[in-house]
Amino acid sequence: MLLLLELSRGDIATLRPLASSMSLTIQTVSEYLRQMTEEGLVERREGFYRPTQQGIAYLQQTFGRITEFITDQRKALAIIDTAVAIAGAPIVAAQPVGLFMEQGRLVARPGRHSPSLGVALHGAKPLREVVVGRLEGIVNLEPATLSLLALPSAHDGGSAALDLAAVRIQLRPLLRTTGVRCYGIGPVAEVVMRALRLDGPPDAAIEQAALELTARGVPVLVLLEETAVHDLLGLLEATNRTLQRRIPYQVLVAHPKGKGRGR
Repeated sequence: MLLLLELSRGDIATLRPLASSMSLTIQTVSEYLRQMTEEGLVERREGFYRPTQQGIAYLQQTFGRITEFITDQRKALAIIDTAVAIAGAPIVAAQPVGLFMEQGRLVARPGRHSPSLGVALHGAKPLREVVVGRLEGIVNLEPATLSLLALPSAHDGGSAALDLAAVRIQLRPLLRTTGVRCYGIGPVAEVVMRALRLDGPPDAAIEQAALELTARGVPVLVLLEETAVHDLLGLLEATNRTLQRRIPYQVLVAHPKGKGRGR
């Protein structure tokens, strides 16, 4: 790829300057050019070695993948250049603070050691925003659990096939978790959420938002039809490949009618 990039930067008629600029032998460069010519990436035109349209497209695609990889790694490392946080206690200007991710919010706490440190650029009262500069380190992210409640599809009876009182008991421990967010995907989930009086409107595009929340430490409960569980788990696995710490998950099956109630 580097050889192809070098050819795209200017007219190169002979192999010697190309080999010199890349610290390669002329024989090595010649062999590489031969292979790329056979693959349709390079051509000899008007006395110069030049990338073909296919070669330029290859460079664009490769750099696109590299850019995407770097972006994913920056997210995984939680790299930030500046930070706006919520003051966890009274803060005065120029005071050193530790940065913590708490329930999905970036919180600045004065005098607290953290893997990510900074200095408050101004004073702030508790629960007010504060701008933090001179950042060092990375914010320590501890993913929360993603809980999926599998519901029968409408073709299999939907909400009518459930013992909603038993489902309410089934979800009680989860709903007592501090800061848990609830979402629904699809019509069956909307009906069940309304019946259980769960906060959080159903949203057909909530999958990525749910994963981002759990990656930042916010527990999430998603109600969805059984047929959609596989797709969401696939998206979860793809997300986990970009994170230093994997998002844990659990799949629950909503309590059907006629099975008795859990305690």
